[in-house]
Amino acid sequence: MPAFYRSLDNEELLLKIRDLDDPTDFQQLQAQVLLPTSRNFFVDFGDDHACAANSFTSGVDPEGHSRPHILDGTFDEDLSKMISHYRLIDEVWHWSTVDEGRRYVSLGYNSLHSTNGTKDPSKPLEPKPIDPERGDLPEGKRVWNWLVLCEDKTVINIHEDPYPQKHGFYDREELSTLYSIRRNLLNVFRNLSKCFDISRSAAIAVLPIRRRIGDSEEERAHRPSDAPGLLFYNLFDDWYSTYSLVARREHKYAAALDRLRAEMMQKAELVHVERLHRIGRQLSVLKRMYQSYEVIIDRVLEKQESTLASLKNSHILSPMNDDSTIDEASYCASSNVHQIGEDVSMLGVALSSAARARFKRLKYRTRLYAISEIEECLSAKESLVMMNFNLIAIKESLSVERLTRVTLLLAKGTLLFMPISIMAAYFSCQFTNQEFTVTQFWTWFGIVLGVSIVCLFLFSVVSGTMEDVVGQEEAREGEQEEW
Repeated sequence: MPAFYRSLDNEELLLKIRDLDDPTDFQQLQAQVLLPTSRNFFVDFGDDHACAANSFTSGVDPEGHSRPHILDGTFDEDLSKMISHYRLIDEVWHWSTVDEGRRYVSLGYNSLHSTNGTKDPSKPLEPKPIDPERGDLPEGKRVWNWLVLCEDKTVINIHEDPYPQKHGFYDREELSTLYSIRRNLLNVFRNLSKCFDISRSAAIAVLPIRRRIGDSEEERAHRPSDAPGLLFYNLFDDWYSTYSLVARREHKYAAALDRLRAEMMQKAELVHVERLHRIGRQLSVLKRMYQSYEVIIDRVLEKQESTLASLKNSHILSPMNDDSTIDEASYCASSNVHQIGEDVSMLGVALSSAARARFKRLKYRTRLYAISEIEECLSAKESLVMMNFNLIAIKESLSVERLTRVTLLLAKGTLLFMPISIMAAYFSCQFTNQEFTVTQFWTWFGIVLGVSIVCLFLFSVVSGTMEDVVGQEEAREGEQEEW
């Protein structure tokens, strides 16, 4: 316990203070945190010691319901399940992190790599995935990456094992996926070796890490300082995966939208809306992933500045003027304190100008070729949803129009034969001293039928039911004028 608390001469307070580094006291403090009667806590910690106390409570816990839950280990198990890092990155694909220390900068991010199914745009997206819970996730293999740049020019790259349950025994398809995951790493290895013939590779695969354009004195002078940052950048910039997923002209999602458009023009159905919704969800996940890359690049390019709290630290020497430097140095020497420069006290590792320029270019390229393409596909998806509903509405209106035509035809037939029925009923009546011949019957039949047809035609013209016929005639006249 620090001597400060012993000097307070407060026995009640001293009895409540616990050593936070002692396992028994630590378990008791955890139990007190969950007690409903606990109100206030204070913690005093430093490099050498840490103590805490439940200073004020509103009562006691008579039955002690919370304490066994802490001591039996179930709380730790529940807490570990709740905040599992790898469960988080597996469920939230756009999760990323940028950690900066005094001598390092660390990037953590998910990358999506193409598989045999995603490489061929002619193969449709699976309408029903094997795992229904993964239906809204893009096709491909997700891999978590750690990329660390240290102050001593060390670059560390760690990949998640894509198939941990296989224990290294991969089939042909999994080996192809592994090659897709490590393709950028293999290309970096090739460019780091002078044994590799760069003339056999595409120009885009040649990385200026050891082989730089130009051989001037200035260029040679910057090579040692540029190499770590360029290696750090090229390990982060996996342009092959980006190109295979969304950047090329006929990528899988654009091809799927084109196929759905063709199917809708043939026969629009509501099942197309469900497939479009799934494609939209996958594209949204991809968009958030690339936006997380933009955030990472912004954090890497962010300029670190000394804060007021750092400048107030007596261990740090501020290069303001010679007098202040001498005074601070003499103070640190008298107090046996290790002297720290202001530049060393800042977080992160400074990148060279060559690496910063390439990170800026990568940000613009990600926005222009990846995110803009995804946004265009999302806009096309929304327009296809509206088009699908419009086509269904047009289809229903055509059905209603066809039914209306049939109904009008039946009604006109009924109106046509109604006068004939009345005439036939008249001729079937037996009048005194009056007889009708067959010739008279058919004569009046023709007269009544002709008058009925003329009346129906005039009624159709007046009521507008002849609009379709007139429209067809106008369309024919328009076609003849075009020819």
